[in-house]
Amino acid sequence: LRRVRLFSGLGDAQLQQGRFEQASVSYEAGIRAARLGVRSASPEVKHLRTGLACSIARRSVPASAESLFGQLLAASERATGFVHGDVATILDHWIEYRGMTGRLSECEEMSERLVGTLERVYGSDHPEVADALSRYASILYDNGELQRAFPPLQRAFAIRRSAFGNKHPITKRARRNLGVLQDELKAKK
Repeated sequence: LRRVRLFSGLGDAQLQQGRFEQASVSYEAGIRAARLGVRSASPEVKHLRTGLACSIARRSVPASAESLFGQLLAASERATGFVHGDVATILDHWIEYRGMTGRLSECEEMSERLVGTLERVYGSDHPEVADALSRYASILYDNGELQRAFPPLQRAFAIRRSAFGNKHPITKRARRNLGVLQDELKAKK
């Protein structure tokens, strides 16, 4: 199980760094290691499969990637009942993929869904929820929806302040971002 978790963590890091080919190799190695004693239905193996599919989708041609993300999300939702970290992972990667391909307007609804999924998985005051709220606000901002971007950004700041305290660098950055948006909103009036 230790080797499985090691390959899973390595694959996750590589996926976040945009090293999709290496992430695929790590996830595949984890799946092979899991065959030596970890149940195929275990959460660790499911996560490896999710990561592998995300890394493959990220390096696919757009039509194939969209189809793969859709199939992966549907299968994960059926298997987990719509509330699971893997569903959130898939949504997060799909949103990022769509953003990279310049389809921000399509990301808005998915971002709202991601926030809801993370709230059900971790609770409404978890830092993961704050991260998702910030990304949602960023999508709204990039789409020119400054007024609508303010509430999720404000909520993300409140979660971070509660989780990390006022003096933590993450909280300070969140306060700065909120201040910049407030200034822009005032300037538009």
